[in-house]
Amino acid sequence: MSFENFVWSSRRETCDELCHFLLNTRPKEAAKNSYEEFRTMRRDRQSASSLLVTIADSKCKDALLELALGQTERTIIRRFALRAMNASCEPLSDFEFQSVVDLNTRALQSIQADPDSDIRDGYLIEFLIAIQSRQQVEMALTYFLSLCPESRSRILISEFRDRTEPKLTAHGKRVLQTLLDHWHQRDRARIDRATALSVAVQHSDHPESLPFILDSFKTGAGHLIGNHPLNALADEPQFQDLTRTHPKMWETFLERLQKASITPGTVKLFTPVQRQEHSSRAVKEIYRINSAIEAHKKIQVGTRSVSRESSESTKLNSEELRHQLFGQLRRALSSLLWSCTDMAQVESLLRGPTLNPVCYNKLARFFWARDPENATNWLREELRDGTSSKLYRVLSYIAGDPALDHEDILRSACKHKDPTVRYLGLHGAATLDLDKHVEIASQHLADTDIFLRLRAHGILAKHASEESTLFLTTKANDVSSPSIERAEAFRWLAVVDPVRHFKILAENLLHSGGHLLPMKEECAFGVARVGTDEALTILVKAKFSGLTNRTQNALLDYIRSIIEWNSEESCPTATSRLHRAQSPEALPGRAKIAPYPEIWRGVWPWHPGRERLA
Repeated sequence: MSFENFVWSSRRETCDELCHFLLNTRPKEAAKNSYEEFRTMRRDRQSASSLLVTIADSKCKDALLELALGQTERTIIRRFALRAMNASCEPLSDFEFQSVVDLNTRALQSIQADPDSDIRDGYLIEFLIAIQSRQQVEMALTYFLSLCPESRSRILISEFRDRTEPKLTAHGKRVLQTLLDHWHQRDRARIDRATALSVAVQHSDHPESLPFILDSFKTGAGHLIGNHPLNALADEPQFQDLTRTHPKMWETFLERLQKASITPGTVKLFTPVQRQEHSSRAVKEIYRINSAIEAHKKIQVGTRSVSRESSESTKLNSEELRHQLFGQLRRALSSLLWSCTDMAQVESLLRGPTLNPVCYNKLARFFWARDPENATNWLREELRDGTSSKLYRVLSYIAGDPALDHEDILRSACKHKDPTVRYLGLHGAATLDLDKHVEIASQHLADTDIFLRLRAHGILAKHASEESTLFLTTKANDVSSPSIERAEAFRWLAVVDPVRHFKILAENLLHSGGHLLPMKEECAFGVARVGTDEALTILVKAKFSGLTNRTQNALLDYIRSIIEWNSEESCPTATSRLHRAQSPEALPGRAKIAPYPEIWRGVWPWHPGRERLA
């Protein structure tokens, strides 16, 4: 299959092409020519198998089963094949399921040095989902019980971590329950305590898990449990009783929280007085760590003139210290936000000495969530002052919500000296009525910041301004401009009229260099909005161009949405499909093509030289 010459004709034909490609290529054969060809082949085969998960139908079952049973096939390919079958094909027969079990058993025997390799790839998760009959339950248990205790523990720890809603049948749940019973009866005593506690916490609803966890706390092994699982334990009455009957354990617990962070569940164990003490302690800790971070920045500046050898050593120690300080800052912030009951503490932090932007943004987000009225008033004061630019987070919430009518705030933001604040003000102004937002956008056509000019032209181009459309097109095609500026231009071309600009969007998605990733992501969104067979052709080709995993996921989401959009039952003609693609907002209840969740930046563009705030 030549992906350069690929043309989408139908879902069925594309599935056939992908299956034929996977069954008739082997990376080892390509390795005879060059390593580069071998690597490209492996990448293309993985892309093809992941694409089949999205578009495969029931007629692909035979080919997918052959891939899933390929003895020399990579585990990741077999995993995608089994996932595609679970998603779109008839359940495996008992004979087919036994074939999969036999393959795994042989693979296990051939990799004694690494018996859990399938587990790392998540293949066994698909294996559990495929169980559809009592006979298959017995087959699966025979296989799982042949694994070592460590492997079974890893299955139970990592169960469904890559799936939000695992689709286990009643038979699959029976297998999982049997594995848990076996684990508590035998495996638990044969593995290290930390792993055993991880399994018990992951499956705390099992009747034997909670007693084991509580016993670990009594015997002093509770420190092996990570901070996050304490959230689940805090809701258990038995755990709350234990904190009262074992004072030493409670003291140890409090000491851990001071060094780490409180979670929503553990805070329930505190009395109001304890919560107040803890939040006051967290505020002091934030000030202390923030001062240490500022001092660390000054030290970094002062060491730039030292010799090269000592500079490398200083840089290493400096990076280590920086990571430690930010880790402490995140924990102190988390503790404050979960224990705080007095918004005056948060407001005093926001109004006080300059905090690190990471800290400031989290506090502002918390302030807005808990007390939006005071947060809005604080934002108005900051904008009137005109000297502070520490207000990105709250302003981004107001700018991004059309239901919030704060025209005065948005107009003030558009006049602020900081270009990021002006950008957010203009972003929010686009949600106002037509006359107002066109008027505000027109005032920024000559702004000193290129991103504001592009955003303003994007607003006007949406209302048929040929001059603004020409400005965006010129910037998008200007190879001498920075890629993030071109990406911003492509973003608004994709939003304004993707059909009209389909050619340049498609061309830059497929042929621009790999280092121009932001451009490719914006172009992918524009191509997807067109929603035709030609758009599907471009998106599939892009899937095989070696983009990052997150962009690959975006492409799959776009392809899935378009296939649902263009289904013959709901939209039989090419003309109506094109109309739908051009006007997705006019189709309530249908899947909409939306920008993938801000892959390369937040609401506002990232300015070179400025710390990224998204």
